[in-house]
Amino acid sequence: MDPMFPGGQPQFIFVPPGSVPVPILNQVPVMMQPAPFPVFVQQPTQRPMLPPQGAIPQQQQQQQHMSSMQTDYMTDDRLQEKARRWQQLQTKRYADKRRFGFSDIQKEDMPAEHIRKIIRDHGDMTNRKFRHDKRVYLGSLKYMPHAIYKLLENMPMPWE
Repeated sequence: MDPMFPGGQPQFIFVPPGSVPVPILNQVPVMMQPAPFPVFVQQPTQRPMLPPQGAIPQQQQQQQHMSSMQTDYMTDDRLQEKARRWQQLQTKRYADKRRFGFSDIQKEDMPAEHIRKIIRDHGDMTNRKFRHDKRVYLGSLKYMPHAIYKLLENMPMPWE
């Protein structure tokens, strides 16, 4: 059978060798076509008949509007429950003690002299001794934003 539509247009898009052609139905890309309903989902055959707007009293309309607004938002109890669960998860997530009794050990800070020595030795990168190091340092600059982010992430916040 010829892969053509009645209009004489090809059923498949031409693709490079070795790849699978993608069928296009009615010349609309597959992603833009409406998804077919699964068998177990039934589409409503008719919309329920509502009386005309003027037939419903004004008070009933307001009650319907208020009840629909209440169903859109969470109740206070549900909101409190979600807030409590979120707080509980965050407490567990950022707690010192982890599962199986393991807790993160704080690293001891390096002495200030250590950093001063590095700055003193490498401060002037024009020195011939550091010409290879300069290349490494310049290459590592692209990782600095991530490193700073990680440092900030691990710093204790004032409220913690």
